[in-house]
Amino acid sequence: MSSDAPRFSIVVPCHDAAQTLPETVASVLAQTDADFELILVDDGSTDETYATAQALAETDPRIRFVAQSNGGVASARNCGLSLARGALVAFLDADDLWEPTKLARHRAVFDGASAIGVTYARIRFLRPDGTPTAVTSAPMRGPLTVERMLAENVACTMSNV
Repeated sequence: MSSDAPRFSIVVPCHDAAQTLPETVASVLAQTDADFELILVDDGSTDETYATAQALAETDPRIRFVAQSNGGVASARNCGLSLARGALVAFLDADDLWEPTKLARHRAVFDGASAIGVTYARIRFLRPDGTPTAVTSAPMRGPLTVERMLAENVACTMSNV
């Protein structure tokens, strides 16, 4: 990893996400911790996702765009992961949004404890029109082990890890 590598690499797998991708990217660009690269991976979309992602990548040098044949969300995440240069990797689905302090809060946790390998937080569920519901996730308390992460849906969504 070069010395100019960002702290965070954010991987966004995109499949037929032209309608939601601009708002998702805007939520990343609004982060209070701007030390990131944003990798958009078009996974063989059949709508305007390719053009939308390409146009978004032209608006900010931190955004990179790559396209692949449809291989599914795991394949798209792995593609983005193979391009990641950051010390920490975050995944964000193309129809999810982040609060502006998400990266800063995760950085604070990682900076405060070198033994931590994964962080996640509560999530708030939104209605289709984007307004928040009263529903939030209930994060598990206590140590998070690989076994617990694999056996339970403790993080609720990859956009939270």
